[in-house]
Amino acid sequence: MLFIIRAAFWIAVVAAFAPAGFTAPEDGAFAREARAILSTPAREAAEAASGTGEMAASGLCADHGELCAVGRSLASFAGAMTELAADRTRSALDARAEERLTSEAEARRIEAAFARAAGEPHG
Repeated sequence: MLFIIRAAFWIAVVAAFAPAGFTAPEDGAFAREARAILSTPAREAAEAASGTGEMAASGLCADHGELCAVGRSLASFAGAMTELAADRTRSALDARAEERLTSEAEARRIEAAFARAAGEPHG
């Protein structure tokens, strides 16, 4: 699970720095290398994983209903955990910001009290 979160983070970082409208040319070096890497067995596996190949056409969920049900449950659970983590993070950051404001106000109050005690003007 942590791997997926790390991967999503780094993909987001890369996407944030990619220029707007970035596309690779169809006949460019990257496309040629990708075609070479995706030989027939690898291409079939990639198509099956993306749901565009023979595996999706043959009805993976129809054949293995339990597998798809577990996958849906896992995706739902991951979404709930992500929301929970976001809520906890947000509340922790809010509490820290409130604590910082309180401590800064208290520091100014103490500094003013010391200045008054020393007879110095404080502004």
